Amino acid sequence: MKTKQDDGLEWLREIRRQITGKLGNDPKKLGRHYRAMQRRYAQRLYKREELVAGK
Repeated sequence: MKTKQDDGLEWLREIRRQITGKLGNDPKKLGRHYRAMQRRYAQRLYKREELVAGK
């Protein structure tokens, strides 16, 4: 059974810790940061199609 440390995502957790630390552990700043990244890289994000009635 894999534990949290064995799941291969520690590299991602470390990046998130670094970003959070740079923003002073402030949740509002973190939210603004991620929303800005979402706008900046919008063309790279997956967007599922909206379901339209009758399709």
